[in-house]
Order: sequence, then C-alpha cells, then structure tokens
Amino acid sequence: PSTRAVSLERAVGRVRVYRTSSGVPILVRRKTSAIVHIAVSVNGGASEEPVEYAGLTSLMARTAIKGTRRRTAAQLAEEAEMLGGSISPSAGAETFGWSFSVPTQHMDAAVALLAEVVTEPSFADDALETERTIAIADLALLRDDMYRYPMRLLTQGAFAGHPYGVPANGVEESIARVETERVRTWHQHRVLGGPVVIAIVGNVDPDQAAGLAASRFSALEMGSGAPLDAPQWPDRPTIVAESRQKKQTALALAFPSATRRDDSRYAANLLGGVASGLGGRFFDELRDRRSLAYTVHAHSAERKLAGMFIAYIATSPDKEEEAREGLLREFAK
Repeated sequence: PSTRAVSLERAVGRVRVYRTSSGVPILVRRKTSAIVHIAVSVNGGASEEPVEYAGLTSLMARTAIKGTRRRTAAQLAEEAEMLGGSISPSAGAETFGWSFSVPTQHMDAAVALLAEVVTEPSFADDALETERTIAIADLALLRDDMYRYPMRLLTQGAFAGHPYGVPANGVEESIARVETERVRTWHQHRVLGGPVVIAIVGNVDPDQAAGLAASRFSALEMGSGAPLDAPQWPDRPTIVAESRQKKQTALALAFPSATRRDDSRYAANLLGGVASGLGGRFFDELRDRRSLAYTVHAHSAERKLAGMFIAYIATSPDKEEEAREGLLREFAK
C-alpha cells in the first residue's frame, strides 16, 4: 500500500503518531516481539447511547464480527484462525472497538481482515438476533456473579441519572428494543464518522505499518463525539442493596476520586496497591487478623469526567455489619 495517504505528525516517546488525509490518527510503536497487536478504538459509545437503547454499542460491536459484505461469520472466524488469532470486540462506558493479535508475518492480512470487520459489517438480522439472545443470557449470569453484579449496582448508584450510571451491556428491556436499522445507523455515525484511533504495536516498520492501515481503513472519517457533562456525586450516602439466598455477602463501597486527566490518580492507584492483595493492609487486618472476609481489595477507577475509589469485601451474612465497620475503620486509618 502507498504511504502517501498518511503523514507523520509527531513522536511521543517510542510512539510515532501519524494522521491520515481524513484526519484519523494512527499510533505505531515498534517493539521486539513475534506478535503484532492491531486495535481500532472509538471514543464514546455507551456514554452516548439513548438510555432506552442501552447496550446498543455492545450489540453493534459484537454483531460486526458475525459477517461482512464479503464473508460470513464462519469465514471470518476461519480466516482469523488461519492467521493465528481472533478478532475481539469490546465496549465500555467511554470507548469501544476491536482488536486483533497475530504473528508479525501475517500483519498485512490481519489489517485487511480487521478493516473489513470494522468498516463493512453486514449486520444481518439473524446475526443480531443471535447476539441479542447471548447478551440477555449474559445478563442473567451476571446477576449470580458476586463481584461484577455488586460493582454494577455501585456504579448505578454513584452516577444515577448520568450516562456513566447506565450499564454498557444494557438491560433486558433496552436490548430487546434494538433493531437492525438502528445498529446500522449507529455504526455509520459512530464508527465510520466517529472519533476513532488506530494503534499498531509490534516488530514492524512504522512508516509501512501506518501506510498499510491508512490504505485499508480509508473508509474512516475522523469525527467528534457528543458533548457530555460531568456527573454530580451524591450529596449524601447512597445505599443500593439486593437480598439473595446465598451464604455470602458482597459489599462494595465507593468514594469520589480522581478523573483520568487528574495527576492525583497516580496516588489513588498507589493507595489501592497498599490496601489490596496478600500483605495489603485491608487484607491483613480484615481477613488474617479478624477473619471478617473471604477476600478484600481496593482500587481506583478513572473515567474522563469522574473517578471512584472502590473497596470490595466478601464476607458471611452474619458478619456483614462488622465487616462494613471494619472496612470503614481501615479507611479512616
């Protein structure tokens, strides 16, 4: 492929930043490795969805790998496997995209296949129905997950009334409303014309890799995301609770913390490391000394406009209140 459609804009450390003629940034880092990693990431997604269609971006990303204008889902899977990898979709609160990791010698073919999935998905009705069924089944399994489900409730309580509080994988009612034409329109606006970035990491020639990506992803036009206001943290303690017939209680606490652009996030991450894991202060006190927890840990979660410092403890139901007080006491220390 010709490299004329892309130009080197700058270098940041070991990352070379190129830009296509349509404005799409391509980041390339040369790294000694037998594997090359290729990713397409789009800013936005779940935080831009209408709440009544929550889960739309996740469904779109998953259905895109189930067929293109030229290949069926089986053909895509077989070709990806022949190249030594598989195309993985992802969707979160603020970004979504696809990634593909293959042996370096297959980079050209991998970029072409990934570009086909990203820019030419067919979104067949039956493929969407299959992914909808899987998504709804995943939500049922999620409710039995004693870590992920409390975290979901925690986020909904902390960011109630804001897009951050809406689950990226939606709810049963919203997923059921998503129809094929809405998925196609969402893809047209949010992928082909959205704020997208392409990244390549591996033992590659940066100029050649950027030129290849620019050629294969020529259908992408750099756009802008929808504006989003920062959420307001609750002005009083908020409790979200569900009772279950289980022999374990999962308790998660969240406090307002640093955003992704705030340098104090480094301190928050370090604090999480001090508190968590084997030898961590919370673990030593609440599990080893007081036998109040099966597991306990803390971590920082940053987003562009908000952050949370989260502590999680799993304990027996009869020790629930004592575990909560012990956790708060460790925070006070």
